[in-house]
Amino acid sequence: MKKVLFITALVSISFLYSCMNKETKVKVDKIDGLLTQVDSINLELKKVKIDSLKLVYSITKLNTDFFKNTNFDMPEDKSFLKDFGAYGLVDKNLKRLLKNYKKMDADIEYSSNQLVSLKYDIKKELLTDNDTINRYIFDEEAALNDIRLNLLPKIKLLNRQLNLYNKVHKSVEDFKKSLEEN
Repeated sequence: MKKVLFITALVSISFLYSCMNKETKVKVDKIDGLLTQVDSINLELKKVKIDSLKLVYSITKLNTDFFKNTNFDMPEDKSFLKDFGAYGLVDKNLKRLLKNYKKMDADIEYSSNQLVSLKYDIKKELLTDNDTINRYIFDEEAALNDIRLNLLPKIKLLNRQLNLYNKVHKSVEDFKKSLEEN
């Protein structure tokens, strides 16, 4: 009889342990999926030619400062006026976006670290309360969605600003040279 009770207890414990492992595996798989999303977002950010954007910003900053400190008559050419206005917008947008780039990169790294830590805590059974684990996973999923919603439009804007710069820079630079020659 004792042997039957012992075997029944052992089977029950094994069953409970295997169920717990399945739950743990589901949660770890969910976190792995979130980590894959973090990696994907990080790759999108790393595609941004940050050194090129910094160079473009330094050039636009130098030129806009020149125009601010120089007295000149603005040409009446509507095409040039459009380019000149766009150039100023490129300068302002790049300044703001380059400042945000560091924050975006830090947010991605923070999210990744949080997920790696959560995965470790679950696997090592340092965190076992299912409600708490589910809340943490939900919070990290929400944070990742916020990053994605904020980051992807900014990446597109950075690339558009670089394209706009390439389109208008020559006419603005030529105008600057004409002012320097006079």
